[in-house]
Amino acid sequence: MIILKIPKTEFSGGFDMGKTLKSDQCPSDIWNSEGNKYKAFIKIKSEWRPVWIWEDARNLFVKTKSNISERIREKILYHFWHDYNLLKFYRKYQKDKYISRIIKFCKGVRVMRDLDINYRIIEAILTQNSSVKQIRNMESCLRKFYGNGYSFDLKKIANASEKELQQKCRVGYQADKKS
Repeated sequence: MIILKIPKTEFSGGFDMGKTLKSDQCPSDIWNSEGNKYKAFIKIKSEWRPVWIWEDARNLFVKTKSNISERIREKILYHFWHDYNLLKFYRKYQKDKYISRIIKFCKGVRVMRDLDINYRIIEAILTQNSSVKQIRNMESCLRKFYGNGYSFDLKKIANASEKELQQKCRVGYQADKKS
């Protein structure tokens, strides 16, 4: 195992991993909470690699089994949009009476970039007329039945019948959404 330490000073304008991952942005769905750590699978070249992240006040920590830790580090920085300058945004909108309250509440939340286009396509379809809980349940089923457990296989999903998708994953307009 390799543990990388990324100083939060590398994130222009700060970073709060916990708030970011709990903000219900679509890309946050790939991260599963495991105590005070979060686990996801990140694709490097053609391999999916498990990654765990956690934070303290000054650093973001990344644990991986990978010997290509620099590529994992680059993906994490990209994913959390480390180069977007939040301070510039805060300064621009700090005088607005509504946005200034949001800034105070959400300080350190970063907009997350997607790491997998297949995930984004499926997410866009599932978000129509669904709650966050329903979306997460459908995504989990799709990864289980039509993927490898942490990613989707769009060909398998496209080849599945509507009835099969409704029964296995509760996907579709007329699917029973109770869970």
